[in-house]
Amino acid sequence: MRAAGVLLTDLLYAAGRRLDVYLPASKGLKSPVLVFVYGGGWISGDKRMYALWGQQFSDLGYTVVVPNYTLFPAGDVGMMLADLFNCLLWIQRNIPTYGGDPVSNPGEGDVKMKQMC
Repeated sequence: MRAAGVLLTDLLYAAGRRLDVYLPASKGLKSPVLVFVYGGGWISGDKRMYALWGQQFSDLGYTVVVPNYTLFPAGDVGMMLADLFNCLLWIQRNIPTYGGDPVSNPGEGDVKMKQMC
């Protein structure tokens, strides 16, 4: 059985917007970063619903970031994109503090972002 990673919850990345970070248990080299943007047709969802996803990928050695973002009807697509842009800025500025490498990923060289609609 692998050692469990660390979960950092409700970190503020923009005004009123929070994210969770799942850190791998292994220490040493900086880990690649995965960003998971949940779906729900942009009208439903919450970062907490994807805890298992975050844990599973952190167990594989990734630093996983799962942000909450503005949903419809509280906001429009422009606000959603602004939230995700601010999340990526937060990652660039802060994820090295937690052991993540925002620019180095196997085969790609950038932060991986995945959205499930």
